[in-house]
Amino acid sequence: MEPDAVVSIQEATEENECAEASGSVAAGDNPSPESPEQPDGSPQPRKKWLFPLAAGLAVLVLAVFALSQAGTPPVVVREPGAWPDFPYLASLVDEPDAFVQAINSEELSDAYRQAKMSGSWDESIDVSIAIDDLSGGAPGASGSERTVFNVIFTEDGKIDYFQLIYYGEEEPTMPVEADGNYVNHMLVMTRLKGVALGVSSLDGFPEGSVQTVYDECRRSNSVVEGFLSSPDDLAERCGIDPETIVVDNECYGVADWRSGYLRACAGYYQANTLGELPVVLTGTAYEERFVTEGTEGSYLMSLQSADRFAFTSTNATDLAVQNAGVFTIAYGRNLEDPGQGTEDVENTIAGQTTDYAFSLWSFAEGKPTT
Repeated sequence: MEPDAVVSIQEATEENECAEASGSVAAGDNPSPESPEQPDGSPQPRKKWLFPLAAGLAVLVLAVFALSQAGTPPVVVREPGAWPDFPYLASLVDEPDAFVQAINSEELSDAYRQAKMSGSWDESIDVSIAIDDLSGGAPGASGSERTVFNVIFTEDGKIDYFQLIYYGEEEPTMPVEADGNYVNHMLVMTRLKGVALGVSSLDGFPEGSVQTVYDECRRSNSVVEGFLSSPDDLAERCGIDPETIVVDNECYGVADWRSGYLRACAGYYQANTLGELPVVLTGTAYEERFVTEGTEGSYLMSLQSADRFAFTSTNATDLAVQNAGVFTIAYGRNLEDPGQGTEDVENTIAGQTTDYAFSLWSFAEGKPTT
């Protein structure tokens, strides 16, 4: 055979092999240096199940992730100016991130973030919180009025206790002005001075003068007075259905304003025996400890509208009387034992006044009557 013919045959063979290789690539097969053969000598088909398996695993992972997300409902964030929803917050005590998000307070979020970074949960967090019904949308908008949200943590950074506290503005109702109450106040003081000196008795005491001073000077916090007349309204504002409340302990204490006024005035002339000018507290205090159906932990509700009598100098006309209303509603994982009967509210009042004025208070179980 001629050499040129041999070259032509080799070139034709190489062209055919290139064409077959190109056809395999076009068909989607990767070229392989070796193709295992079946027993009959034909090439064994390549296994193409690896990609479908990987794709199936990816779909499975995505499905599991989607199901896990579907089981975690989004956090319900408190609207600006709204009351906190206590049962909902109680359901988040093991999820502090969600709890803090639900309160919707930048101040609380910042304080929580710092505690989380430091890993220190010893200190409670107190932040101002705006509730439109209480302060016109701005905490501390007028005078000393303010609303506070307090959170206490467990050792591992979960929520142990939280409460809402409202401090009404302290309203000065005296000193005595040069009107009708000035004259009547001095009539009362003059008679009490005579009694203290032993030159007059309480017979024919000017009760009308006491009533005039009461009518012209007495003030109260309308927010707290309203909730004292119907404590369940406060629970309902905080998302608690009154129908689900099971009371553990409920009690109240009362002391009459006029009796407190007379006790303070009499103490002015007994200062030598008392050791100092007395401070007298009167008003209404109420406490209720309860649980709710379907919620772990327990609640404490406390309301107080108090009038504080105190002489600011040694002048008989310098009797200052301030009214302050306060309430708190709290939730805790493990609140202390509520005690028996009226013990809870008695201890509250005893911690705020002296023995000289404590005897003015009377206590009973149940809700206060107004």
